[in-house]
Amino acid sequence: MRQMVSLMMLALLLVGAQPFGAVQTQPQSAPQGVELIESCQNGQVDRIKSLLNSGADPNYADNTGRTPIIAAVDWPEYDLVWIERGPRHTRIAEPLLNRGANIDHQDRDGMTALMHAIRQFHPVNAQALIVRGANVTLRDKQHRTALTWAAAWGSDDAVVKALLSKGVHVDLVDSLLLQDQVTARKLAPTGNLQARGRWGEVPLMLAARNGYLDVVRSLISRKANPNALDKQGVKPLMYALGGQRWHSLQDFGFDLVMYGSKAGRVEIVRTLWASGADPNGDDDEGHTALMWAAALDSVEVARELLVGGANVRQRNSMGKTALDIANEQGSRAVIALLMKAQR
Repeated sequence: MRQMVSLMMLALLLVGAQPFGAVQTQPQSAPQGVELIESCQNGQVDRIKSLLNSGADPNYADNTGRTPIIAAVDWPEYDLVWIERGPRHTRIAEPLLNRGANIDHQDRDGMTALMHAIRQFHPVNAQALIVRGANVTLRDKQHRTALTWAAAWGSDDAVVKALLSKGVHVDLVDSLLLQDQVTARKLAPTGNLQARGRWGEVPLMLAARNGYLDVVRSLISRKANPNALDKQGVKPLMYALGGQRWHSLQDFGFDLVMYGSKAGRVEIVRTLWASGADPNGDDDEGHTALMWAAALDSVEVARELLVGGANVRQRNSMGKTALDIANEQGSRAVIALLMKAQR
């Protein structure tokens, strides 16, 4: 038996199999590739050139799909080579591209160097990549284009214009993020209902937040999900009240009442709950749409939510009801309405 096992192992070794328990070694190019990515990340221009001259692969990708060209733009303090700025980091990407680096490589999330540059709020790098021929039509795994990223992250106007100048197709979510109501209306009957923005917002959420009642109705007629969730568990009903947590809005100095009383909000709320939106659905902090209305002093929306079946006694993760929140915010009209509803 022992002899038979030995013969089997010998046969496996002869065909190139690793012995049991042997450690798999990385390809010879891996150490150089890792160092090349680190050098790009750290702006070590001379070391980048030296590694490339030594045969380092300009398209080496780590286990996240990150390549040297992505590392070169993924740090906002570094400018790329062909834009003469900065003392040390102006000659990072040119040698990579000259050696055949793929400017359109997509990492494991489907993001390109252009998308990374936009996400890092670096218009210089983004425009440079566009000038060098980056594909502006590619989509990541969340179906987002570079324009979607630019719109969602409040990118520099020059970047948006540069993308549009290349004939970028404006998707429904892009138009809503850019608050282009005319385009949104045109695309609502056919646009992608599943495309998402920075925080996971689908078009129905963005249309509700922007107060575009006709777009909301169009999307609902196409069976858009009225109970869809973004990354924070926020639903379209809550987006109808601004699409941000009320304490976040306060931190940034927004007029809370503006969100709660914006024209069309009540009708949007009515349209959503009539199409199946859960009036008692909560976000990841336990806040319901009624609590949002209480915080935003929106008595009209609060009344509409109660008509739609909102539970006035429901509590959030801190044990507070909509009435508690209304008292904290000093929303007198909402307080009176909720006290009456509790009787």
